[in-house]
Amino acid sequence: MPKKKPDGPDAEYLQQVLLKLLSIHSPSGYTDPIVRELCNELDALGLPYELTRRGAVRTTLPGRAYSPDRALVGHVDTLGAVVKGLKDNGRVELVPVGTWSARFAEGARVSLYTDTGIHRGTILPLKASGHTYNDAIDTQPSIWENVELRIDEDFNSREDLIKGGVQILDFVWVDTQAEI
Repeated sequence: MPKKKPDGPDAEYLQQVLLKLLSIHSPSGYTDPIVRELCNELDALGLPYELTRRGAVRTTLPGRAYSPDRALVGHVDTLGAVVKGLKDNGRVELVPVGTWSARFAEGARVSLYTDTGIHRGTILPLKASGHTYNDAIDTQPSIWENVELRIDEDFNSREDLIKGGVQILDFVWVDTQAEI
């Protein structure tokens, strides 16, 4: 006799949607892409929704009983930064979007979004090389002034950054590294 499927959420579908949403870069102040994708998913499920003036998505899921009401609330913004300055060595100074520690930014893979394209890179401490800085790599304070973005392209000067379209206040989106 075949097993009866449990009456409940489809775990495979939920994982697929969760991974898709978690892969969308959406730092505070730039959440439109994930909000659009969330609305697309609600459309596909046939659920009506509304957008608030602040960009929140609100929908009603009918239950077996009209009341009591329940709510599920989630943040759709992710960690990010913006370009604070263009450095003479072709690297980029950053300032965080929101409040989060530079300690967690060190080593993060990121996408830098400019008006002309997307550049991939890594946020690194200023003293990242042990063979150059010896023990100073472990004693350097973990603050935003001590990290920089190294772009994975041949940018060796401020002029290279400008030619590459990098500007102050461009968004830097941190990869979520979501996995199941």
